[in-house]
Amino acid sequence: MTSKSGDPAFDRALIAELKRIISVIPVDPGFKFVNAKNAGATPETIVNGTKGTVLIGIRLVNELLKPRQGGITVACVLAHECGHIFQFFSADQYYARLSGPTERLRELHADVLAGYYLAKKMGSDPGAMRDVLRAFIDLGAYENASPDDHGSPGQRCAALDKGYTLSLSGKPFQDSAQEGASYVRGL
Repeated sequence: MTSKSGDPAFDRALIAELKRIISVIPVDPGFKFVNAKNAGATPETIVNGTKGTVLIGIRLVNELLKPRQGGITVACVLAHECGHIFQFFSADQYYARLSGPTERLRELHADVLAGYYLAKKMGSDPGAMRDVLRAFIDLGAYENASPDDHGSPGQRCAALDKGYTLSLSGKPFQDSAQEGASYVRGL
């Protein structure tokens, strides 16, 4: 684990994006880079003065930055992981409430929260949202029997869109998180 990616300009841009995310999703995690092609979140506090940790896969970020809308997809992934931090520490106990035989409900709820953030970042830009949806469905495990199941690509897109719509409607974050938890149970 490291605090820097090796590219100072990228690190500055990422820090700015993370600050925007935590201004919308009420969390205060630490962030660490890992040499991986995925991202994750843990309730473990690795960075002093924070609560929980988002692990950012350098290989994942490099892969996501290749397409035209890669930056927005990286923002979506980071918001999704911050959504998990919110689940861990929320007074509403989303992490426990969304437990099941797989991670599907937690993953879809984190997608709702990421969609909420994307609307704050992009506003009403259906073209950018389509690009994010196309890229995002390539991420995650889609095997029903897998403990890491993230839901089907259609479920993930529906969850992202739900959060996006809730945000554009002006619904407060906490209310959207609550509605999102109910919504993913019906997917």
